Amino acid sequence: MDMRKTAFLSSFSLILIFNSFYAFARLDLMTDKDEYQTGETIKIGGFSDSDNVTISIVSLFQLDAVRLVNAEKGSFAYDYQTLPGDYGKALIRAESGGVEREKQVFISKGGTESLTTEFITPANNERFYRGGNLTLKVRVSKDGAPINDANVSCNLMFPGPFRPVTPINLIRVGDFFTDTYQITESDVRSGGIYYQDYQIGRGDPTQTWVIKCVAKTSGWQGGASRSVRVVNSQILMDFLSPSEIVVENGAHLDVMLRVYYQDGSPAVNALVVLEDSDGRLAKLDKLSDSGIYGFKNYDTTSDNDYLAVTAIASDDMGNAGKKSIVLRIVRNNIGQMMYKLWWTVPMVMTIILLTLYLEKQVELSYADSVSRPKKLKNSIAELEQERGLISASKASVEENYYKRKVDEKAFRHMMEDYERKFIELGIKIKQLKRELRDLE
Repeated sequence: MDMRKTAFLSSFSLILIFNSFYAFARLDLMTDKDEYQTGETIKIGGFSDSDNVTISIVSLFQLDAVRLVNAEKGSFAYDYQTLPGDYGKALIRAESGGVEREKQVFISKGGTESLTTEFITPANNERFYRGGNLTLKVRVSKDGAPINDANVSCNLMFPGPFRPVTPINLIRVGDFFTDTYQITESDVRSGGIYYQDYQIGRGDPTQTWVIKCVAKTSGWQGGASRSVRVVNSQILMDFLSPSEIVVENGAHLDVMLRVYYQDGSPAVNALVVLEDSDGRLAKLDKLSDSGIYGFKNYDTTSDNDYLAVTAIASDDMGNAGKKSIVLRIVRNNIGQMMYKLWWTVPMVMTIILLTLYLEKQVELSYADSVSRPKKLKNSIAELEQERGLISASKASVEENYYKRKVDEKAFRHMMEDYERKFIELGIKIKQLKRELRDLE
């Protein structure tokens, strides 16, 4: 009993020592001073028992925040060069081995920060989609007067582990009007406006981005920061077929969709599946590089009166979208209907026989009162009207083809079908006209 107690106490003591080692692991954090001016370097250093230390700088303004630094022989160091636009309270945080330390410093505007730099676009915390356009537009002034000879450079920075950033040099709006995206006549008149468009990539990070712009001229400088939120791009879809939303129960439909991004470019490497309200799944095949996907003989058998069919598309970069249609299911099961309404059978049969008799009488009466030539003229007019509808349908298909809503394969198939029907109707019209001439 004493031996077990002694072993237990020894193990307990080891656990306490082990936990105390990590709970009291050494991590010291310091800066060379507590107050800085914009443009100065914040010298960060300290000591750690761990080989690596993560340094974060957060504040009311957005700094390029996170760095992973090495601790050599227990000491670590990192220098942060403040930029125009960096001012206010900044919290410096160090983390290593589960232990955190914090230090607060204050940054005031330096004597060289004489240029007022203001963001016009984007709005703070504005949301953008991957693949979309981000217009950077700032106003630079000094004592209220516009500055037209500044060099303005912006960096896009992503909070998180360090990654290289490429400066974006802004262009001054000149003395002439331009139709560049989001540039107005007012921008040209006011002066001091600088802009540049940035195309957000389909694989760019989906998170909060920090935009830091610095303006410099003749020994003066100024800066500003702005945050935006980038989210996954929406994949859009159009159902090219089926065109009818009322289908017979059990019909097999050919489903075809156009799949594209918000800028209109086709989603050529998307995974597109169909899911309906009865739980069926089907994967669509890519039919062309213009973003056309299809599935043949989609089964619509259902016990419900309505069938919701949803197309879901996604790509390998995390962009996604969905589009739904609702089909109304029509049942033509006469036997089942007659069984449910058996008591009405005699009455229904009587109505049917009476209707057939009346139709026959009307047909005989019509034959007596309407001449053969008049019938032929009516038939010719109906066929010509039908040819006119086919011509209109061909024009509609051609318009969709030029708008890239229909790919070339589907376009050719539909045009060949319309042309065949158009020719057949033309032959019928010629036969009827020949018969009409013989009668007259």
